Amino acid sequence: MKKHFILLVLLVVGAFGVSYLFHVSARDDISEFPGGDVVADGQVGVGGAVNDAAENTQQPQLTVEETPEPPAIEEPPVNLAPQFRLPRIDGQDGVVDLASYRGEKPVIIDFFAPHCPNCRRNITTQKPLYEKYKDQLEIIIIGIDPEPQNSRYFQNNPVAMPVVYDATQQVLRNYQIRFTNTHAFISRDGSLLGMSSGDLTEEDILFLLSS
Repeated sequence: MKKHFILLVLLVVGAFGVSYLFHVSARDDISEFPGGDVVADGQVGVGGAVNDAAENTQQPQLTVEETPEPPAIEEPPVNLAPQFRLPRIDGQDGVVDLASYRGEKPVIIDFFAPHCPNCRRNITTQKPLYEKYKDQLEIIIIGIDPEPQNSRYFQNNPVAMPVVYDATQQVLRNYQIRFTNTHAFISRDGSLLGMSSGDLTEEDILFLLSS
């Protein structure tokens, strides 16, 4: 009877010890999850819900903005000189077309009247300048007196520069000529740079060539 009692006590003590060791071992595998949830072996404890907020975080959508093309640079409009096509009266056949010089040479237009003493003086000083610069520019003389006064003058006083006649005086109106011995300066691209009254000078020519 006594042996039976001792054996029963040992069995109870052994069972209690095994249960205690199992409980301690299980606690070693359990850690506290921030926020109060209990996690063991990667599983969520309290409530059993998986906290997948990090997994569901959407990455921001990146958009590629197209670089706008720079605005086109517009060239300033050219102030084209009034065009003309006039017959020659210097003993040469044909006509003088102002447009034919565009892109080739700058042009000086000399509005000339035979009755004007200043015009006649200017022609005298203009001749050597033309000989010096004729490869770089053109000087066109437009007679503004009635015919045949213009042609008669140049028959007696020939010049190397082309001489034409504006029978309708439309060119005079287009250039707004109010005085004799007036010059118009036209650049190589055909734009009207300006007008000048008085004798043509070498400084005028050099200015035109540098424009």
